[in-house]
Amino acid sequence: MKISDNTIVAGVALTGSLSAYFWAKKHDPDNRIPLMLIAGFVGKWLGENLVESRRQTDVIQHKRRRRKVRT
Repeated sequence: MKISDNTIVAGVALTGSLSAYFWAKKHDPDNRIPLMLIAGFVGKWLGENLVESRRQTDVIQHKRRRRKVRT
């Protein structure tokens, strides 16, 4: 199953926001929203870096496959 890059970024951002929500609900119920926003931003940043590293890995693997086919 192939997952699009936008789905990965959105999923990581959602995971970050929800984890911050549940943590803030337990520890600091008055300030949930700022923590959710910050965690969503960090999750989006991590998701974009994950997608970029996945693209670079795909390019490297594609080059290796092309070398094996030529020889």
